[in-house]
Amino acid sequence: MWVPIKRRNWNNLKNIQRVRLIIIETLDNIPQNIVLFNNQRWNKFVSVGGRVESCDFSECDALKRETLEETLNAIDISELIESDEKVQFNETSVGNERTRIYFLKIEICENEVSLECVFNENKIILDHCRENVPKDWKEMNSIKRFPFGNILRAINNDLVCIEDQGGVPWRVYNQVLEYVDKGLKEGVLDRIDPITEYENILNNKSFLNGTRTIKLKA
Repeated sequence: MWVPIKRRNWNNLKNIQRVRLIIIETLDNIPQNIVLFNNQRWNKFVSVGGRVESCDFSECDALKRETLEETLNAIDISELIESDEKVQFNETSVGNERTRIYFLKIEICENEVSLECVFNENKIILDHCRENVPKDWKEMNSIKRFPFGNILRAINNDLVCIEDQGGVPWRVYNQVLEYVDKGLKEGVLDRIDPITEYENILNNKSFLNGTRTIKLKA
């Protein structure tokens, strides 16, 4: 059952080992694409997210951190992660680990800042950075949009490779399909409103100097 997001102390996080974020682009609130990132180690497209670490006060903090790292500082969800109208989650077990899956919808706008452009520009900056870039910021090397219809066909037909927006097939991590399928069955997409406002921020700190961030607004 879908429940409101609540912050909790680290001592109470023992049952939540991982967090994931499913980013869905919409047009007039109708799902169009799912945005995924290529994990270099697995050579598969995945949703952003990862392990809840001891430095994270809550699972929300873990997802904020992981989203910044794995989108190469392109997406900041810190202002909206606890908005029940904009983000909701469900929980599932993957092996022996408990995973909390968050869903976020972003409305496609004519004058939108291209997430792909920001990600790719940031990657170039980090690849040529003279400072030491932490390894957590090097896991993802590309971004693709996958049409929602292609994702549904993959779910219904157990497909391994899925065509992106340009018709090129890529390997997609199977658990992404499981997460989306579970979210659809629970009706999560009907329960959240799409993001339509954001702030475009230019960063000037440390190894992130020159990178841009799309800060999503609740």
